[in-house]
Amino acid sequence: MVNPLILRYKYSLLRPKDTVIYSAVYLGLIAVILFFAYVVIWSSSIPQDMNIEEIHRGVYAVLVIMQVAIILIWASYNSGSAIPNEIQRKSYDFFRLLPLTPWQKTTGILIGSNVITYILGAINFILLLVFGSLGQYNFEFQVATILLLISLTLFLNSLTLLASINPDSKRKSGTQHPAKLIVLGLFIAPYLSFFFSSKIVTSKVTFFVFTYPAGYFWPLVIVYCAFWVLLGVLRRFKLERVPLFSFPGAVLFLIGFEGIAAGLFWPFFRVENYIGLYSYRVLSLVALFLISVGILNNESQYLEKSRRILLAQYPTANSLGRFLWRSNLGKSLKSFLIWAFFTMTFLLFADNPVWYNAAVCANLFLYYLFFISLIELNILYRQQYRKVKILLIFIGLTFLFVPLYSMIFIKFENIYLYSLFGFISALFDQHNQAIHNIKVQGTIFLVNSGICLVPLYFIYKGYNNILALAKEVIQSK
Repeated sequence: MVNPLILRYKYSLLRPKDTVIYSAVYLGLIAVILFFAYVVIWSSSIPQDMNIEEIHRGVYAVLVIMQVAIILIWASYNSGSAIPNEIQRKSYDFFRLLPLTPWQKTTGILIGSNVITYILGAINFILLLVFGSLGQYNFEFQVATILLLISLTLFLNSLTLLASINPDSKRKSGTQHPAKLIVLGLFIAPYLSFFFSSKIVTSKVTFFVFTYPAGYFWPLVIVYCAFWVLLGVLRRFKLERVPLFSFPGAVLFLIGFEGIAAGLFWPFFRVENYIGLYSYRVLSLVALFLISVGILNNESQYLEKSRRILLAQYPTANSLGRFLWRSNLGKSLKSFLIWAFFTMTFLLFADNPVWYNAAVCANLFLYYLFFISLIELNILYRQQYRKVKILLIFIGLTFLFVPLYSMIFIKFENIYLYSLFGFISALFDQHNQAIHNIKVQGTIFLVNSGICLVPLYFIYKGYNNILALAKEVIQSK
């Protein structure tokens, strides 16, 4: 059975008059490209160091730019605009009530809204093969280029669709954010075309101790990322007001990310100053923070969780403990423990003392805990204090930058280490004696522990307030 959404978009987009216009524009562009290319060939102005194959390769590069514009930029714009356009037309509620599975809605938008772009893209792929062959590009290079384009198309289209699914959006313009993609694409298209046309596609990638062709390795990585984005889209269509990740899903994604990142950075683990190793851990810390944000519950979900806990009639202290275990802080702590396991394992390559590796993990945990706590405070108190986000952003920026720039005015030479940026920069300096001093690490830990106690206290009060509110709701029924 054909997806009804695809049929809807097909009848809407493939109207004869519109099809003629799109076809005329595309064929006109192809004609202009070929005209200039073959005028050069037929004329006597061909430089002596340029042959016909190089001219065909020039046409190939232009076609790659066109393909980027068609199936990456235009198609992603269409995918990202589908839901906002439904909201703009005030038909999103009807869309949500359609008797379609999340998979049908996802494929219906990704395929149906891009019927024209995919048809033009398919024609363009044929032309790429033709001019790639005329330009004497080998078959492996052409296949790698096509696979890379297709995988990027799947990833970017899925990502823009996921970013657009916001049932609470009040935007009047459904195309505000996707339009930025076109502006960005105008700048990145030439660089992407260089990437596709260069030797990068046919180079080798070292993954752990194995070597793979880059043209086949990167599409697999991109498809893996697209798989997780599609899971996010399906989850959004099935359960709109839940966190982007379930906790098991977040753990699996984090482990997969650690495996891929470790494989790519593996050859650089033992280079001078262990820059590759620490770059890998910092990158994974950023990924951990983003994943943690993706599993956060909001206040209404908290209320439901607390209601279930209270209905189970646990003692008060036990109820708070169970709530903490299921809270955002609890899930973030469990996620960090997974990250810390990988960190402690891979830091063994750095030949540093075990106490140093443990101290680095402990201090990075406190930086992580502080910023997760600020986000949690916003979730707990934004209904009571509408502008609390402004205060929390100010506190976060102060925590980041004040210690970093205080060293200009204060003679305490190690004060920059109390900033996350200063601490991370010191990790890359193997000659930095301060960060390798156990007393300095201990002092940083104690100071940051004291700072973290302040937001944790207010989070504790917020959790108690939620449990008290849930208890009132239960007693009122």
